[in-house]
Amino acid sequence: STSPPPATPDIRVQIVSGSQLEIIDPSSGVSLAYRAWEPDKPVNYRGLSFTIHGTAAVNDVFDIKTDPTRTSDNRNAVIIAGMATVSIFGQNGGSFQDAYNNVTSKLGTSVNSANMTAAGAAKQASDLKSAFESKTGVNLDTEASDLIRYQQAYSAAAQVVMAARDMFATILKSF
Repeated sequence: STSPPPATPDIRVQIVSGSQLEIIDPSSGVSLAYRAWEPDKPVNYRGLSFTIHGTAAVNDVFDIKTDPTRTSDNRNAVIIAGMATVSIFGQNGGSFQDAYNNVTSKLGTSVNSANMTAAGAAKQASDLKSAFESKTGVNLDTEASDLIRYQQAYSAAAQVVMAARDMFATILKSF
């Protein structure tokens, strides 16, 4: 047979500084202990572990109470799971599951519609660009390839002129 866990007394926790807290008996106001603490790190006292999340200011007070009616079972989880199929919006109003299904269905439809609209807009933009280029006679890809071709021709002509100059200089030196 297993023994029940030791009884944990109700306590009051008061922040003394940014790194220290005091544990107090709430019924008598007597100081029971001091502990070092950091936000989001567990503090231990007589088998009890608790964590203060976020920022706490000096003199902030937290009451930690035991509830003898709770037996550390899964009653809350079972109740929450049962709510998935119970009508929460009145007679025939629908359950959490029905509401979730409705929201996800509407969201999926909206996303699909937005994707189709975006694809249509992209196609229209492409068509407009093609129509503009055909009317103006300017095709950026053609213009870029022509520019490269002219640059190469200019470079070749410069080399011909340089070779002719060198030949002329050589002829002049020979006389």
